[in-house]
Amino acid sequence: MKEGLVREARRLFGEDIAENEPLAKHCSFRIGGPARLFLRARQLSILKESLVFSRDNSLPFFVLGRGTNVLVPDVGLEGIVICLGAGAVQFAGETIFAEAGASLERVAKTAAEEGFTGMEFCAGIPGSVGGAVIMNAGAHGECIGSLTREVFGFEPSGAEMQFPQEKLRFGYRKSSLREFPGVVTAVTFALRKEDARTVKEKMQRFLAVRRKAQPVRAQCAGSVFKNPPGDSAGRLIELAGCKGMRRGGAIVSRKHANFIINRGGASYSNVKGLIEAVRERVRKAHGVELELEIIDLGDKS
Repeated sequence: MKEGLVREARRLFGEDIAENEPLAKHCSFRIGGPARLFLRARQLSILKESLVFSRDNSLPFFVLGRGTNVLVPDVGLEGIVICLGAGAVQFAGETIFAEAGASLERVAKTAAEEGFTGMEFCAGIPGSVGGAVIMNAGAHGECIGSLTREVFGFEPSGAEMQFPQEKLRFGYRKSSLREFPGVVTAVTFALRKEDARTVKEKMQRFLAVRRKAQPVRAQCAGSVFKNPPGDSAGRLIELAGCKGMRRGGAIVSRKHANFIINRGGASYSNVKGLIEAVRERVRKAHGVELELEIIDLGDKS
């Protein structure tokens, strides 16, 4: 990257821009090399300005929420990585407006405290609101897409966009927003009024199930593979004898087979090697081709 471009970024964004920022610090896997430029977009106006800067300089950009569902290569990422910090949350009747950088779990807890039901299944799901909606995050047979009423965003040019419910398509761990070349900035969710104590008790039950079944405090990126139709990826991986498999510092969790954990010092290649080894075992044992749920930022395809 030309030094003149770096100087211009510093002029525009001041202390919010950093060079060669280790992305391992910003991802739950604690894996990943440096971002050539790393911007903390604390406000949506800064996010908009950064998109214009990227467009005007033909600079590739990647928007990072809370880094909970991504695998970053050891060589890092060129261009500019924009870390969303805008996370305001507002209630209007039975509708919640949440900026994309808000913690999904915090929004769900706030809704419960205010006596709104619908988001209890989000208890313990890490990540940001924006990432959750783009990926249609879910648990316990429910998903965030069913609550989403409107999505706001910026095109790569910085122009504002709105996607009403009828223009959004949600599927299993995917949405039409994956095809949007811009950035999701905010989401409105529709909930229902309920007794706050009842909502919080239901949320605690969901959270207890998650804590019992998953390695929630480990350095990982959540479920590695999507569940095949009518089956569980974790069940197939366990039956194929993959629990405890290792590649360097990466290991298949003994608590839940669909989690790969960084036990310390794991590299991108360690995780990739383990992913392919698990896929091969499941393919041979069950004839099933597992599809990744995490986003592999080193996959050039």
